[in-house]
Amino acid sequence: MIYRLKDWGYLRANYERGNTWTLGFTLKTNFNTLKQNWVDTPTPAYQPTPSTSAEDIQWQQVSKELERIAGYDDNQIYADNDDIYVVGTQSKYRDQNIAIEKAALILKNTGSQAARYHLIEQQASIPVLQTNIDVQAYTAVAEQQYVDASITDAIQRENPQPVQAPLQADNHQALHYGLTPVLQQSIGGSEDFYLFNVGINGGASYWLTDHITIGGGIYLNLYDNYDQFLYDVPPDGTDLKRVRTLVRQYISDSPLRLSNLQLTSFHQLGDDVYLQNYGGYLETMFAGVGSEILYRTLNSNWAWGLDVNYVAQRDPDNTFSVFTEEVQYDPITNRHYRVQTGALTGHLTAYYRPEWTWFDNLLFKVSVGQYLAEDRGVTVDLSKQFDSGVVAGAYFAKTDLSAEEFGEGSFTKGVYVSIPFDLFTIKPSANRAVIAWTPLTRDGGQMLARKYHLYRVTEARDPKAEFTPAQ
Repeated sequence: MIYRLKDWGYLRANYERGNTWTLGFTLKTNFNTLKQNWVDTPTPAYQPTPSTSAEDIQWQQVSKELERIAGYDDNQIYADNDDIYVVGTQSKYRDQNIAIEKAALILKNTGSQAARYHLIEQQASIPVLQTNIDVQAYTAVAEQQYVDASITDAIQRENPQPVQAPLQADNHQALHYGLTPVLQQSIGGSEDFYLFNVGINGGASYWLTDHITIGGGIYLNLYDNYDQFLYDVPPDGTDLKRVRTLVRQYISDSPLRLSNLQLTSFHQLGDDVYLQNYGGYLETMFAGVGSEILYRTLNSNWAWGLDVNYVAQRDPDNTFSVFTEEVQYDPITNRHYRVQTGALTGHLTAYYRPEWTWFDNLLFKVSVGQYLAEDRGVTVDLSKQFDSGVVAGAYFAKTDLSAEEFGEGSFTKGVYVSIPFDLFTIKPSANRAVIAWTPLTRDGGQMLARKYHLYRVTEARDPKAEFTPAQ
C-alpha cells in the first residue's frame, strides 16, 4: 500500500511472506533548483576615482573591504602603480566569479593606476590559484560597453606566481577558532535501527610559521543513544581488531573529549605537487603520524594522491594515551576483544571528473591500500554536484576479508549528502554540512579520518569547483 502525501513524498506499507510487516517513507526534492535569497553585504557602486598613486591609497581600508564584501579573509595586499596583488582565503562565496567581480570593483574604485589585478587564492597557507584581471577589459565589463559582458571576459587563471610589488596592507591572522555542530549517525543496524550522537565541536588553530600550524578540537556530546550499541565478538564470526565498533566507549562513556590535536605542515613542491606532514591525536579514535602528497595540475580533471600513516588506537579511558595491549576486556559484554596497537595505513587515490555533457559535475574517487584493521582492498566513491551546490554521493569498500571474516554486512558502504550552509542561512557562506548514512558500523574497510585532505585544499584549481574551506 502506497499513500502519496504531496509532491515531496509518500508513505508505504507491505505485508510479506505471511509473517512480516514493513513500513517506509520516501522524501523527494530537486537538488538542482534549491535556492536561498541572501541578505548580502551591500556592494559599493562602480565609482572609479581619478588616477591615484599607490602611495596615496588607504590600503588598510581596502583590505577590510576585500574581506567584508568580497570574502577574502586573512588577506595581504601588495601594490605599485603597475600591479595589485591580493593574497587571501576565499571563505564567503562558493561561486568564484562572484568573489572575483566584487574584488575587481573594490580595487577599481581605489583609483589605482595599475593595469593588472592579481587575486591569489590561498588555502592552508598554500597558494593554489592565481586569477589575473585585465583592468581595461574589466572596465568594459563594468560599464557594459558591449552585449552580454561578463567578468569571465576579463580574467585569466594560472599557477600562482611570485609577488612583484611592495606590501601595502597585512590583515593576516595567526589564530582562528570557532564552534561547529556535529551529527554522527548510522541507520539500519542490528543493535538499533537508528544510532546517532549530536554535539558541538570547539576548534582552534594557530600558525606558528607560514607553513606550520597547530590546532585541535574539543567535542561536547549533548545527546546520543550509543548505549544501545552492544556489539558482541566473536559470536558473529569475526575476530577483527575493533577499530570502529568500539565507538560507544568514545561517545557515551566520554561526554567531553579531545577529538583532535595535531601539528601540521603544508608545502608546495613546484606548480602542481602539494605535501602535508602531520602528527598528534589525528581523530577521535586514533593517534599517530602521517604524510600526504597530491599531484594536481591546473584546470585538469585528473589528480593523484598518496597518504601514508602509522597509527595506534587511542584509549577511551585516558585522553592522552593509546592502547599498548592488543587484548582488552569489555565488562558490559563480558568478552575479550582486540584493538589496534600500531599499524601502517594509507591509500593511493585517483580523482577523476568526467566531462560528460549528459551527466555533468561528477567526481570519481578510487583508493587502493591498507585499512585500519590491516585489511587491504579498494574504496570506490562516486558523487554528483548539483546546480544548487548540494553534493550527493555513495561509496563502498571491498577488501581481502571474506564475508565471514568481515561479519554482518559483508563489506563497508554508505551514502552521504553535503549541503551548503547558505541554502539555509540568509548570508552567503562557503561552509558545508555533511550528512552521512552508514547502514552498519563494522571494522573492515575503515579509513583514518584525517583532518585535512589536499584535494579539498586545492579545490580552486578546478574551474568547475566551488570555493570550500580547507577543513
